[in-house]
Amino acid sequence: MRGGEISKELNEPSISNDGVQNLRQRPFEEHTKEIEQELLKAYEKGDFAKAEKEARELIKIYPHVLPYGIVPIPIEKAQTLLALSMSKQGKYAGPEFDQAIESSTSPLGWSREEKLQEAVDQSKTVRSGKLYFEKGVNALTCKDRPNDQEAKEAFSEAIRRLRLAKGGDQEFGDKKFADKLLPEVYEYRAIAKAKLGDIYGALLDLELAKNRRVRMTSSTKGQD
Repeated sequence: MRGGEISKELNEPSISNDGVQNLRQRPFEEHTKEIEQELLKAYEKGDFAKAEKEARELIKIYPHVLPYGIVPIPIEKAQTLLALSMSKQGKYAGPEFDQAIESSTSPLGWSREEKLQEAVDQSKTVRSGKLYFEKGVNALTCKDRPNDQEAKEAFSEAIRRLRLAKGGDQEFGDKKFADKLLPEVYEYRAIAKAKLGDIYGALLDLELAKNRRVRMTSSTKGQD
């Protein structure tokens, strides 16, 4: 090799294209994992301001990491944690709950196998019903923009979905969860109705909640 000439071997990449891709992917993967862990840790510790910040950051980077095959916690979980973190700080989170609900009912990625699909549909109905309930609580109790009408509508939709799940196939276990949550949703809707001046409607919801709790207690005793 003559002086000043660079060896062809040294001039070419010493790793394959796949290797280069892996080097590019690693920082994304580590960064994503770090945000995910910080989000879950902050929420678990009750540091909801930090959880909100980390959830927003995770949602923001989803489009950038998915092409690398990096799959963080499900987008619906990140959006749910964002909405709940805001709600627990007393912030209005209606749009964030809507995004979480939309993600929780998306069929993308679910199996089409008939029996499994039935279980998935039941689970999605319960999950979205629970999110509507949380959205209603947020609209009712947030400090910055309470909205009793929005709360009433969210609770009504929660009841509709949970009643659908309650009438579903008991094999999948979601029926018990729907039964357990329903009385609470009626009670919260009663509060929203009372705030809107619908005293009769509020009393009716309280009676429905009471009847459901009695039925739940009777059902539990019958199983003992």
